[in-house]
Amino acid sequence: MNLHFDSALFWFPRIQKAGLPVPRTVFIPYDYRAVLPIFDGLECPEYNRLFYSVTAAAANIGLPCFLRSDVTSAKHSGPKAYKITAGGDLNDQLAKTLEETELKTFCHYEKPKALMVREWLDLRHEFTAFNGLAISREFRVFADNLRVFCVHPYWPKEAIKGYTDDPNWEKKVDDLSVISPTTLISIGETAIAAAKAAEGGKWSVDFAQDIAGKWWLTDMALAQSSYHFPGCENNFKKEFSERA
Repeated sequence: MNLHFDSALFWFPRIQKAGLPVPRTVFIPYDYRAVLPIFDGLECPEYNRLFYSVTAAAANIGLPCFLRSDVTSAKHSGPKAYKITAGGDLNDQLAKTLEETELKTFCHYEKPKALMVREWLDLRHEFTAFNGLAISREFRVFADNLRVFCVHPYWPKEAIKGYTDDPNWEKKVDDLSVISPTTLISIGETAIAAAKAAEGGKWSVDFAQDIAGKWWLTDMALAQSSYHFPGCENNFKKEFSERA
C-alpha cells in the first residue's frame, strides 16, 4: 500500500511504537471507490463489510469510542456523527463519516484508505459548538525532529463564530488558550519525538487535554498541509507553495 505522510496509517504506528501518549486505535482498511454506491442508495457489499468490522472494533476498544477515517473526521457534524455508543445509530454514523470523508477529499491528492475506531477521550472543555462538539483545551505544535517552531491554540475564534449558542464563548476560548510553561515544554518535547518517529521533516502535531489533566497526541499532518494562525512567520504552507 502506497501511503501518504498525512495518512494515520503512516504516522500512527510509528508514534505508537515510540511510546507516545495516543488513544488505543483499530484500523479497518477499505477501498473508498467501493463504497461510492451507497451515496446513490445502491447495494454496497463494501459498506456492509465495514459496518460489521466497525461493530467488532468498537466492541474491542470499548464503548463509547470515536470513529473517523485515516485522513479526516466528521467532528463538525457533532457527536451523533462520530461518537459510537450503545444507543447510537452506527449505520448513520458510518454513512456520515464516509460521506464527509469523500466530500473533504474529493479534489485532494490523499484519498482515505482506512477507518479508525479509537478510544474515547473525555476532553476538558468549557462549551460546545458545531452541533455538540466539545471545544476543548487543544494545541497544535509545529516541529521537526530537532526543534519546535511555534505553538498555537487549536481553535481560532473565526472558526467558531456563528457555530455556538454560548453567549460567553469568546472568553472561554481565551481561557482554553492559556498554557503553562511546563505544559509548553512537555508537549513540545513530545512533538519533536513524534516528528522523529515519523522519519523527520516538518509536522503539525495536535494535543488535547482530558478531564484528568493528561495530554494526548490526537493527530498529525505535514506542516505544509495544516492550518496556520495568520501572521505567524512559520507559515509552512506558504513556504512550500513558494518553493514549488
